[in-house]
Amino acid sequence: LDDAHTGDVFVGIRYKMKYVFSDQIFKAKAGQTTSPSGYTNVRLKSGTVFFNKTRGFDVKVQAEKRPEYTNTYSTINVGVENIGTFSLEEGSFKFPIMTNNNGTTITLENETPFPAFFTSADFEMFITSRSKRYG
Repeated sequence: LDDAHTGDVFVGIRYKMKYVFSDQIFKAKAGQTTSPSGYTNVRLKSGTVFFNKTRGFDVKVQAEKRPEYTNTYSTINVGVENIGTFSLEEGSFKFPIMTNNNGTTITLENETPFPAFFTSADFEMFITSRSKRYG
């Protein structure tokens, strides 16, 4: 038993983990609360995903009338990691979007046998208001 494995082992059925973000909207101040406004132009600039104990994942952005593009995060360091070993990391991954918020689908996917834990996400927007609310 000198060759017994003592590290982590991941066993299971391969599947695609997929999370689709809800539509990103801007809510303008309306009295004591906030509400969506039909008089603003919202463009998504970028997004940041925060994760923990993760090996890798894809962020797919599908904008209306444009081809889908994929941004890949991976902890694989060629020439640094030894065969049979791997690292799970925590941190953040920033990805570009640069399109209108309407008709845009942002998806997180992981098809690897390794875990991916997502804790939160932030989105940066350009907002142009065509009117101002009073009251």
